Amino acid sequence: MKITFFSILVISICLIFSSAQAQQLVKTHGDWNVFTLQSKGEKMCYIASSPKKKSGTYNKRGEPYLIVTHRSKETDEVSASAGYPFKQGSTVQLSFDKDTKMELFTTVEVPEVSWAKDSESDKKIVAAMKKGVELTISGESREKSTSKDVYSLKGFTKAYQEMKKACK
Repeated sequence: MKITFFSILVISICLIFSSAQAQQLVKTHGDWNVFTLQSKGEKMCYIASSPKKKSGTYNKRGEPYLIVTHRSKETDEVSASAGYPFKQGSTVQLSFDKDTKMELFTTVEVPEVSWAKDSESDKKIVAAMKKGVELTISGESREKSTSKDVYSLKGFTKAYQEMKKACK
């Protein structure tokens, strides 16, 4: 399992919108936004989207989101938040077009966010996102409520390419 300072930093930026002034929207492709930001003299790039449909057994939660962060020429990192702290030790289920199934893991250190377990998993998820039409993310909170969020993948491939170009 991988959690890096960079991952925590990007997620923290998304969770704390007070730093929104440092973020710059580069372009929107379909349902995906491409962002850059400067941190300690380094440019960071990521793409983000919000679900088109939200359902579950929760009473109240924050806004869910899905992010792909450019890490290096070879690696990009997938992370998702359901808008609540995940149940400790739980996995988050990904379903592409109701067919391909994959998982993200959760941690105690950053309980609101889930990640792919390694860079190979990140690559497989990104490849499925490029081919898919929609992605459903299902998770369980530490209060045992559940969520099921449906993301459109319209514009994902173009946004992904734009992100890679922005952070060459």
